[in-house]
Amino acid sequence: MIRKDVVTRELNLLTQMIKRILFVKSAERPNDVFNRIRRKREMTEQIPELERLGKVKEKSQEIGNFLESLSTQGLIICQRHKHNKGCKDEVGDNMCGYNGEEDVPVMIATEQLLADYFNINLKKVEEEKRKILEDIRQ
Repeated sequence: MIRKDVVTRELNLLTQMIKRILFVKSAERPNDVFNRIRRKREMTEQIPELERLGKVKEKSQEIGNFLESLSTQGLIICQRHKHNKGCKDEVGDNMCGYNGEEDVPVMIATEQLLADYFNINLKKVEEEKRKILEDIRQ
């Protein structure tokens, strides 16, 4: 289960590593090199999901911490189970294991819950990160 705070921390560590690598290869200061690469990226291709992710980082972290605290207290997020066609076999017996509309645990990672709440596409975020790394390597 991937958490939002872990991804954010990894992205920050990756940024720091890139700055160090570029500083070794260049006489420029790390921030100058990073800003130059960022400007190049902005000119050639936008990174809307990463930008949106950066804008909600602080608020998302707070919500993620709250959800984590619920978990440590033994509380879980649930949703009401509603029977559908897949719940019954051909005889009409319940196959899902629930007798009625019961509360069942939500089986969605915290990172995905936060991404859904802030309308962020995690696949696009990953693609944009890979594109940035590819540009830096060139």
